[in-house]
Amino acid sequence: MESERRTSGGVLRYFGGHKLHVEVDPGIVALARALVPRAIRLQRTRYEPHITVVRNETPPDLRKWMSYEGIVMPFEYEPHVYNDDTYFWLRVFCPQLTAIRKELGLPASSEWSRAPDGFESFHCTVGNTKKGLDKPPAGK
Repeated sequence: MESERRTSGGVLRYFGGHKLHVEVDPGIVALARALVPRAIRLQRTRYEPHITVVRNETPPDLRKWMSYEGIVMPFEYEPHVYNDDTYFWLRVFCPQLTAIRKELGLPASSEWSRAPDGFESFHCTVGNTKKGLDKPPAGK
């Protein structure tokens, strides 16, 4: 299902161990969480809302590493909440983030930056169900 895209922006932040994220407005994630049925025990993510750009990979070309720290990066996202058995997320689109990955000598996406269903987009995790779903008592 493809939804009409919305626009927003977030600050690019670099972290030790070659991690690069875009901070996401918590209000976007709060609204997305409100769209998930209450019967699903959706846990919050471990980290503040973000878009992963680089994680668990060492860029081959580090000359531009830290070049965009603090820059506000515009992005588009679909307001539809996608999910699999464990994760709920928003699809995020940003050609500039793809360009930054390529500038660092990385492929356009990775298993950490791509949406969990493999769709070629970045993503912002809304929550997870690692502790399972609420199930009604037997016979109800």
